[in-house]
Amino acid sequence: MHKMARQSDNYRGQGRSYERHLRRRRRMKQMRRIRRILVCAASLAIVLGTVWVLKDILPSEAEGAGVEVSRTLPGDAVLKQDGLGSKPSPQKNADVPYVKELLEMEEQDSRISDVVEKADLYPERVLKMLSKNIETLDFVLDYWDKKDVPCEESIGQAPVQGEIPLLLQWDERWGYGTYGESMVAVSGCGPTCIAMVASGLTGRTDITPYTVASYSENNGFLTKEMDTSWDLMTYGCQEFGVTGTMLGLDENAMANTLSYGNPIICSMGPGDFTDNGHFIVLTGYENGMFHVNDPNSKIRSEKTWSYEELKNQIVNMWWYSLNE
Repeated sequence: MHKMARQSDNYRGQGRSYERHLRRRRRMKQMRRIRRILVCAASLAIVLGTVWVLKDILPSEAEGAGVEVSRTLPGDAVLKQDGLGSKPSPQKNADVPYVKELLEMEEQDSRISDVVEKADLYPERVLKMLSKNIETLDFVLDYWDKKDVPCEESIGQAPVQGEIPLLLQWDERWGYGTYGESMVAVSGCGPTCIAMVASGLTGRTDITPYTVASYSENNGFLTKEMDTSWDLMTYGCQEFGVTGTMLGLDENAMANTLSYGNPIICSMGPGDFTDNGHFIVLTGYENGMFHVNDPNSKIRSEKTWSYEELKNQIVNMWWYSLNE
């Protein structure tokens, strides 16, 4: 009996040992299965991550076949009205006109790199304007946000009658306004000069550069070359309450005219103010120096100019008074 009991205990012990062995094997199989799943998941994540990175670095099949593929940046807008079409790759910006000149200006203001990055999206006239005048940088940077905003209908605070306010053609209140195929900021120096003179002599605030530019365009004073006709300086200006009369190139005559409170608009040739054509306003004469309101530059407007500096650049002049 004791022998049989011991045998029975041995059988039960062996059974329990075998069951533990089976459980260990099942656990080991489960662990191996879990490890395989984790390895596969990790490998898949690595592959997907690599593909995601490479898709922005390597050219697509279409590009490899010589087909130009446009890549755009988030938030970029395509301006059909500017004739820009779809956006080229920013990598091609080195070939965009005036980019070379802009890159040379980066030491003056690092924000120019923001313009260069999207140079292929800007109208060429805007890039040219900036390349010649870093004062317009804020205007260019704000171009996308403000180009479609309606122009202000007032120059702001009423000027003291008889004092000629400095108005800038690239002021964001009206500079984005169209002027023919261009805009006031780029081509509106003539209308801006008339706005300065008319506002100063009449004391009105509703004569803005865009107001004058619209009148000029609608009444034939804007040429096909996007130049403002000299006729605006005499005939057109009467619409805004002032009369323009031609003045000869003579320092004494200019000084006397200004002393009576009559501002002078000058048509300028290549020189300190332009490499093509431009209009400025002479507002005063003091100690042998002329005070200038340049609609394209605060900096040039802050200094005074001698007759010797100006005379070889002046192409024509008109002095202004209130309409009789």
